[in-house]
Amino acid sequence: MSLIVTEYEWYYRARKFEFKKEWPTEWLEHLKSLRHEIRDPSQWDYFIANEPYKEAFIDFIADIQDVGLKKLDLEDPREMLNFMLAFVQHLEYVPDPLEYPKYPTEMVIDAGGDCEDSAILMGAIATILGWGCGLIIWTDHADLGIAAKPGEFEGTYFEKRKIRYYYAHCNGRGMSIGEYNGKYGNNPQIFHLNHYYP
Repeated sequence: MSLIVTEYEWYYRARKFEFKKEWPTEWLEHLKSLRHEIRDPSQWDYFIANEPYKEAFIDFIADIQDVGLKKLDLEDPREMLNFMLAFVQHLEYVPDPLEYPKYPTEMVIDAGGDCEDSAILMGAIATILGWGCGLIIWTDHADLGIAAKPGEFEGTYFEKRKIRYYYAHCNGRGMSIGEYNGKYGNNPQIFHLNHYYP
Protein backbone atom coordinates (compact mmCIF):
# COMPACT_ATOMS: atom_id res chain seq x y z
CA MET A 1 0.00 0.00 0.00
CA SER A 2 1.32 3.41 -1.00
CA LEU A 3 1.44 5.90 1.86
CA ILE A 4 1.60 9.68 2.27
CA VAL A 5 3.64 10.78 5.28
CA THR A 6 2.40 14.08 6.67
CA GLU A 7 4.38 15.93 9.33
CA TYR A 8 2.63 18.43 11.58
CA GLU A 9 4.25 21.18 13.63
CA TRP A 10 2.44 23.79 15.70
CA TYR A 11 2.86 26.03 18.75
CA TYR A 12 0.66 26.66 21.76
CA ARG A 13 1.45 28.52 24.98
CA ALA A 14 5.03 29.02 23.71
CA ARG A 15 5.52 25.26 23.42
CA LYS A 16 6.30 23.38 20.21
CA PHE A 17 4.35 20.26 19.24
CA GLU A 18 5.04 17.73 16.50
CA PHE A 19 3.26 14.70 15.09
CA LYS A 20 3.78 12.45 12.08
CA LYS A 21 1.03 10.46 10.40
CA GLU A 22 0.95 7.96 7.54
CA TRP A 23 -2.11 8.14 5.31
CA PRO A 24 -3.07 5.73 2.50
CA THR A 25 -2.53 7.43 -0.85
CA GLU A 26 -5.77 5.92 -2.12
CA TRP A 27 -7.69 7.81 0.56
CA LEU A 28 -6.55 11.16 -0.78
CA GLU A 29 -7.29 10.08 -4.34
CA HIS A 30 -10.78 9.04 -3.26
CA LEU A 31 -11.37 12.30 -1.38
CA LYS A 32 -10.31 14.36 -4.41
CA SER A 33 -12.80 12.42 -6.55
CA LEU A 34 -15.78 13.26 -4.35
CA ARG A 35 -18.22 16.14 -4.68
CA HIS A 36 -16.64 19.55 -4.03
CA GLU A 37 -18.62 22.01 -6.13
CA ILE A 38 -20.84 23.36 -3.32
CA ARG A 39 -20.44 27.15 -3.27
CA ASP A 40 -23.19 28.07 -0.80
CA PRO A 41 -21.67 28.40 2.71
CA SER A 42 -24.99 27.44 4.28
CA GLN A 43 -24.43 23.96 2.83
CA TRP A 44 -20.76 23.49 3.74
CA ASP A 45 -21.67 21.21 6.63
CA TYR A 46 -22.11 18.67 3.81
CA PHE A 47 -18.35 18.08 3.95
CA ILE A 48 -18.50 17.22 7.64
CA ALA A 49 -21.60 15.06 7.36
CA ASN A 50 -20.23 13.14 4.37
CA GLU A 51 -16.65 12.65 5.55
CA PRO A 52 -15.89 9.12 4.25
CA TYR A 53 -13.17 8.30 6.81
CA LYS A 54 -14.99 9.49 9.90
CA GLU A 55 -13.62 6.94 12.37
CA ALA A 56 -10.03 7.45 11.20
CA PHE A 57 -10.49 11.22 11.48
CA ILE A 58 -11.81 10.92 15.04
CA ASP A 59 -8.81 8.72 15.93
CA PHE A 60 -6.45 11.30 14.41
CA ILE A 61 -7.96 14.10 16.48
CA ALA A 62 -7.53 11.94 19.59
CA ASP A 63 -3.85 11.49 18.66
CA ILE A 64 -3.38 15.26 18.39
CA GLN A 65 -5.04 15.72 21.78
CA ASP A 66 -2.67 13.15 23.29
CA VAL A 67 0.32 15.09 21.95
CA GLY A 68 -0.85 18.11 23.91
CA LEU A 69 -1.72 16.20 27.07
CA LYS A 70 1.86 14.92 27.31
CA LYS A 71 3.17 18.47 27.75
CA LEU A 72 0.32 20.61 29.10
CA ASP A 73 -2.62 20.49 31.47
CA LEU A 74 -5.51 20.54 29.01
CA GLU A 75 -8.20 19.08 31.24
CA ASP A 76 -10.29 22.26 30.91
CA PRO A 77 -12.40 21.68 27.75
CA ARG A 78 -11.90 25.33 26.76
CA GLU A 79 -8.13 24.95 26.95
CA MET A 80 -8.25 21.79 24.84
CA LEU A 81 -10.40 23.56 22.25
CA ASN A 82 -7.90 26.41 22.03
CA PHE A 83 -5.08 23.87 21.71
CA MET A 84 -6.87 22.25 18.77
CA LEU A 85 -7.49 25.67 17.24
CA ALA A 86 -3.73 26.30 17.37
CA PHE A 87 -3.18 23.03 15.49
CA VAL A 88 -5.57 24.14 12.73
CA GLN A 89 -4.05 27.64 12.59
CA HIS A 90 -0.59 26.20 11.86
CA LEU A 91 -1.68 24.23 8.81
CA GLU A 92 -0.45 25.93 5.67
CA TYR A 93 -2.70 28.60 4.18
CA VAL A 94 -3.15 27.82 0.47
CA PRO A 95 -5.37 30.29 -1.45
CA ASP A 96 -7.97 28.70 -3.70
CA PRO A 97 -9.75 31.09 -6.09
CA LEU A 98 -12.18 28.33 -7.11
CA GLU A 99 -13.61 27.95 -3.57
CA TYR A 100 -13.02 24.20 -3.46
CA PRO A 101 -14.13 23.16 0.05
CA LYS A 102 -12.29 20.15 1.46
CA TYR A 103 -13.45 17.26 3.60
CA PRO A 104 -11.84 17.25 7.08
CA THR A 105 -9.58 14.25 6.36
CA GLU A 106 -8.63 15.72 3.00
CA MET A 107 -7.54 18.91 4.76
CA VAL A 108 -5.35 17.13 7.32
CA ILE A 109 -3.74 14.86 4.72
CA ASP A 110 -2.93 17.90 2.58
CA ALA A 111 -1.87 19.76 5.76
CA GLY A 112 -3.18 22.93 4.17
CA GLY A 113 -6.03 24.77 2.52
CA ASP A 114 -7.76 28.13 2.52
CA CYS A 115 -10.06 29.82 5.00
CA GLU A 116 -13.21 27.77 4.41
CA ASP A 117 -11.19 24.54 4.62
CA SER A 118 -9.79 25.58 7.99
CA ALA A 119 -13.24 26.63 9.22
CA ILE A 120 -14.82 23.33 8.13
CA LEU A 121 -11.99 21.36 9.73
CA MET A 122 -12.23 23.29 13.00
CA GLY A 123 -16.00 22.85 12.94
CA ALA A 124 -15.57 19.08 12.68
CA ILE A 125 -13.06 19.11 15.54
CA ALA A 126 -15.31 21.26 17.74
CA THR A 127 -18.24 18.89 17.29
CA ILE A 128 -16.03 15.91 18.13
CA LEU A 129 -15.10 17.68 21.36
CA GLY A 130 -18.77 18.31 22.12
CA TRP A 131 -19.05 22.00 21.28
CA GLY A 132 -21.77 23.61 19.23
CA CYS A 133 -20.48 25.88 16.51
CA GLY A 134 -21.34 27.80 13.38
CA LEU A 135 -19.57 29.01 10.28
CA ILE A 136 -18.85 32.74 10.39
CA ILE A 137 -19.06 34.02 6.82
CA TRP A 138 -17.86 37.41 5.57
CA THR A 139 -17.86 38.69 1.99
CA ASP A 140 -14.43 37.22 1.25
CA HIS A 141 -13.52 35.18 4.32
CA ALA A 142 -14.73 32.29 6.45
CA ASP A 143 -14.07 31.42 10.08
CA LEU A 144 -15.81 29.60 12.92
CA GLY A 145 -17.86 30.62 15.92
CA ILE A 146 -18.00 28.49 19.07
CA ALA A 147 -21.48 28.35 20.61
CA ALA A 148 -21.01 29.03 24.31
CA LYS A 149 -22.79 30.42 27.33
CA PRO A 150 -21.92 33.84 28.78
CA GLY A 151 -18.73 33.50 30.78
CA GLU A 152 -17.43 30.37 29.10
CA PHE A 153 -15.19 32.47 26.86
CA GLU A 154 -14.17 36.10 26.84
CA GLY A 155 -13.91 38.45 23.91
CA THR A 156 -15.82 38.87 20.67
CA TYR A 157 -18.95 36.97 19.86
CA PHE A 158 -21.72 37.28 17.31
CA GLU A 159 -25.27 36.38 18.17
CA LYS A 160 -27.92 34.58 16.15
CA ARG A 161 -31.22 33.27 17.50
CA LYS A 162 -30.03 34.02 21.04
CA ILE A 163 -26.92 31.85 20.63
CA ARG A 164 -23.53 33.46 21.20
CA TYR A 165 -20.86 32.36 18.73
CA TYR A 166 -17.42 33.27 20.07
CA TYR A 167 -15.04 34.08 17.25
CA ALA A 168 -12.38 31.51 16.33
CA HIS A 169 -9.88 32.77 13.76
CA CYS A 170 -8.88 29.54 12.04
CA ASN A 171 -5.97 31.06 10.10
CA GLY A 172 -4.79 33.55 12.73
CA ARG A 173 -1.80 31.98 14.45
CA GLY A 174 -1.60 32.75 18.13
CA MET A 175 -5.19 33.97 18.38
CA SER A 176 -7.42 32.32 20.96
CA ILE A 177 -11.18 31.90 20.87
CA GLY A 178 -12.79 35.30 21.34
CA GLU A 179 -9.93 37.29 19.81
CA TYR A 180 -10.98 39.38 16.82
CA ASN A 181 -9.30 42.47 15.36
CA GLY A 182 -12.36 43.79 13.51
CA LYS A 183 -10.74 43.31 10.11
CA TYR A 184 -13.85 41.95 8.41
CA GLY A 185 -16.53 44.09 10.03
CA ASN A 186 -19.20 43.27 12.56
CA ASN A 187 -22.10 41.80 10.61
CA PRO A 188 -21.26 38.29 9.39
CA GLN A 189 -23.59 35.58 8.25
CA ILE A 190 -23.74 32.65 10.67
CA PHE A 191 -24.63 29.09 9.68
CA HIS A 192 -24.98 26.68 12.58
CA LEU A 193 -23.26 23.32 12.13
CA ASN A 194 -25.11 20.21 13.21
CA HIS A 195 -23.42 17.51 15.30
CA TYR A 196 -22.33 14.77 12.92
CA TYR A 197 -19.72 13.28 15.27
CA PRO A 198 -20.25 11.62 18.64
